[in-house]
Amino acid sequence: MLVLIEEGNSFEKAFAAIPGSRGKIPLPIQQMIIAGEQSGGLSKALIAVGENYEAKSEITSKNLSVILEPILLVIVWVGVVFVALAVILPIYSLIGGINP
Repeated sequence: MLVLIEEGNSFEKAFAAIPGSRGKIPLPIQQMIIAGEQSGGLSKALIAVGENYEAKSEITSKNLSVILEPILLVIVWVGVVFVALAVILPIYSLIGGINP
């Protein structure tokens, strides 16, 4: 794509010339880039795209921490139960071995 742009083609022609470009760059983003190029505000369009993706990544990271918190609590609980059993079971076996 860079070669096509360096040759003087527009982003619209470059996106059309690359097979599978919709899978690499979503269509709404391509449309924003093309509109920004045609209107002379490509830098503003790219900044808007970057801010949009930054906001989405922040929301995703916050949701990820909310999802991981209960999973980590269960993992810690299993660890505590394992340690408690490792301490208590030998004591019970010692007490059970004593005959009055």
